[in-house]
Amino acid sequence: EYIGYAPLDNCTNKDSYNAEKDLQILNVPHNKSVAIITNSVFAVFFPQDAHQPSVKHGENSQVKKIVVKVETASL
Repeated sequence: EYIGYAPLDNCTNKDSYNAEKDLQILNVPHNKSVAIITNSVFAVFFPQDAHQPSVKHGENSQVKKIVVKVETASL
């Protein structure tokens, strides 16, 4: 699986936040980075990171993943 990511400061809102789906669609610059997630690899994204999971890489395959969201406090 590929996961696209970019600094949130470089993105603009394309749609408003959907609390039910915990999703917001953004306009992302063309120079976003890509993380390649394989077996035994994990990624950590912070609130200042826009990320796009589930980007197909190669042939279709079953992907199992765990998503953990940790509430952060403002400093």
